[in-house]
Amino acid sequence: MKLAKWSPVRVAAVAAGLLVAVGSSVWALEAEADGGPGAAMWAASALLAAAAASVVFREQRSGGAPSWPRTLTAALLCFSAVRLSGGYGALSAPLYLVLLAWMAHPAVDGPALETGATLGLLEGLFPLLSGRLLSPDLMSRVAAGAIPFITLPASAAVFEWMARGRVHGLSGRTGEAATETGSSASGESSGLIERTSGFVRTLARAGNLGGAIHVTAVWLADSGSDLTVTVGLLSSDGESLDVYESLGPLSSGRVGGNFDLEGSVAGWTIKSRKSVSRDGLAGGGRPVTTLSRTDPSSSRCGSCSAAPLTISDRSIGMILVESPVEDGTGPLIAEALEVSSSLLGLAIEKILLREQKRDLETREGLTGLQRLPDFMDFVRRTSRDVYRFGRSMALFVVGIDSLEEVNSSLGYRSGDRLLKVCADCLSGIAGPDAAVTRLSGAKFAVCMPGMDQAAAEAFAESAMRSFASLRVSCGSDEVSPRVVIGGAVTRNERRVEALCGEASRAMAGARSLPAGFQVTVLLAVPGQGGARP
Repeated sequence: MKLAKWSPVRVAAVAAGLLVAVGSSVWALEAEADGGPGAAMWAASALLAAAAASVVFREQRSGGAPSWPRTLTAALLCFSAVRLSGGYGALSAPLYLVLLAWMAHPAVDGPALETGATLGLLEGLFPLLSGRLLSPDLMSRVAAGAIPFITLPASAAVFEWMARGRVHGLSGRTGEAATETGSSASGESSGLIERTSGFVRTLARAGNLGGAIHVTAVWLADSGSDLTVTVGLLSSDGESLDVYESLGPLSSGRVGGNFDLEGSVAGWTIKSRKSVSRDGLAGGGRPVTTLSRTDPSSSRCGSCSAAPLTISDRSIGMILVESPVEDGTGPLIAEALEVSSSLLGLAIEKILLREQKRDLETREGLTGLQRLPDFMDFVRRTSRDVYRFGRSMALFVVGIDSLEEVNSSLGYRSGDRLLKVCADCLSGIAGPDAAVTRLSGAKFAVCMPGMDQAAAEAFAESAMRSFASLRVSCGSDEVSPRVVIGGAVTRNERRVEALCGEASRAMAGARSLPAGFQVTVLLAVPGQGGARP
């Protein structure tokens, strides 16, 4: 019976136990412990009461916290029993060991160590308190008290160690038996359940989009032999797929690529928001494209299964499992795919909501842009993903050269207006997948994941045109900002400060160029892990 923390039954038990314990303790101090039949009967009754108290107060201890009501009640009752039946040196002393063994039993789940320590303290102090402190036999009483003070907690520790060893031994044998029984009775289904629980725990700890996708792909790839698992998300146009992860023999050239979905199994899955399985693809019939017509590996599998990734009934991507043999993605793989797509969709939604919330909480007051520390964290994460998945990224530094002139001629309020309009313009050009921040008074920084040199130069050129056509109203005056842009493109993991430094140097060089922008490509130095422009 599980009782509420302070139910009437528990309150009554505590009151009765404390009353009996206090009364019997006083009786024990005043009575002669002669070990007679009456005392022995009382000892047995008190011991039973202590055992009952340990059951009444049974509860699971969270974080190792002991149940002090039952510890004190049981200890005081047992102490009284031993004192009334002759004391620690009489035949009644084994009552302590009986109680401690009872409290250590796994079925009781009692605080044996705490009870042993309490009993040792009571028995250790009793010889000192039973006579005058300053008396000739003080040392003998101290020695008499030291024995139970040491032996009782030690006995409790031994009982707990033995009980834990017994429980672990039984649980180990039970686990082995359960594993054998499960493998013979349920086979692959049991294995799927066990692996799923581990996958769910790992997926819940994923802190970003790339990590969640990678965990899912690895788990699915382990579901069968020679499987190729590809996870992709829809690009902004809704007609193509950006592949974030691809593992297996057919994955060559897929990671980091953008693929047209027309006429493919992956495209049909995303548009219909339904799962699909196809077998017999290697039988010589009409060829079936699994991922994309532009992917050479999409027509070289014997079977495939695909499931959509959805958020709020909206398709955001898909998971594709391919096998070189027919029936290689059978019912078990299809079941694992259904589970993983649902869980990954939930994880992606959670990650996106968390990022949106953090984004709202980390905006700069003047420009509404991301605060610099959060921008730095974004660049670090992106840089790691770039190195890990073989992609590229670009970091730009944008300088508003006319800010100082506006501040001196039109006032700081007009300068703040210019910064706000330029920040909005830059955010609109960069898009939702980029991170934009204000580095200093007249400098902005933009981080663009997945952008190569050609795309970076196109972005810088487009930004220069947008700023050239911009007109900012500052009171009765209208200002057109003068802007220079420097960029750095890399495929290697590197420090944020180094990237910002390269982009700033490119921006400084852009002031002497007619276009007003300059993009530097950073390459790895073979064998050194460094970089050179």
